[in-house]
Amino acid sequence: MKKKTIAVIDNDLDYTESFIEYVEELYSEVFSTMQFRDLESYITYCENEKLDVAIISDEFICDIDDAKKVAEFSNIFIILTESKIASINQYPSIYKYQSMEGMIGQVMDIVFKGQENIGEKVVVNNVNIIGLYSPVGRCGKTVFGMILGRVMSENEPTLYINMEEYPIVCELLGCENSGELADLMYSHKQENGDFEMKFKAGVKNYHRLDFVPPLIYSSDLRNLDTLDWINLISRIASLGKYKNIILDIGDVVKDPYVVLNICDRIFMPIANDTISLIKMEVFESYLYSNNLGEIQEKIEKILLPKYDNSLDYEDFIERMFWGKVGDFARKLIEQRC
Repeated sequence: MKKKTIAVIDNDLDYTESFIEYVEELYSEVFSTMQFRDLESYITYCENEKLDVAIISDEFICDIDDAKKVAEFSNIFIILTESKIASINQYPSIYKYQSMEGMIGQVMDIVFKGQENIGEKVVVNNVNIIGLYSPVGRCGKTVFGMILGRVMSENEPTLYINMEEYPIVCELLGCENSGELADLMYSHKQENGDFEMKFKAGVKNYHRLDFVPPLIYSSDLRNLDTLDWINLISRIASLGKYKNIILDIGDVVKDPYVVLNICDRIFMPIANDTISLIKMEVFESYLYSNNLGEIQEKIEKILLPKYDNSLDYEDFIERMFWGKVGDFARKLIEQRC
């Protein structure tokens, strides 16, 4: 996908520099960036080159006539407002004083509206993307994810991908971890045509559940753009092998909210102790204040049944599958059917 150029026109240099730094860190494969501190320098530049996207402070736009004059210098024109109320309804606007996550999410919605091949959306309609995420630690997320995958794979082809910093998948399943996830990402980014062969060679199987052995060292993948993850998932989905892809989202993903945005369903294990409940309140407040309501609507908070986590590794997942956690996962699936 060809990069699109975003120009930010605002005399608040600290703000524009923060925005550009954020975009270049997380979305460098999608956008290149420019900044202008006044409208005159922007117009002068655009006399020779029309830009893809212009985000212009509303202090430069007094009325619809001003907007029309400026809009002709870019393919997409977005007004950056200091009020949550749009200043000129005929043009899209975004609120300036929100998180960078919320802002870039709105920009991408505007820029790629109606397009099906961007990283922000997984393009294979027949694949269900299921996310596992929780702001609460030690809540059983990974064990539940593996059990959920084992249950779903009984009826439909299912793939489990672990994105945690310290994954225990191979330890629990008793298999060698040779870091196939890092190899797959490398093959995908090289675009040399052998991705499907690499995938078939790297994917492992536990009963009917397929999984990709996770990275051995998180530094292999921690520096990747979040869009690299999205595009990798999309590419795996496009192979046509799976009905369900389960994403166990952890710390190696720079911007988990972008990954959560592509999920059709999000399971969020929680705990009922005081600290965990406070963390959930803070998390939900963050979603609300940063215009991430679409993600919040897809989240299903779950309190997992208690299990004995002092058991030996051997057959741990299989015993969980036939126990309370497995029954819990089956009921969740049946509720949606």
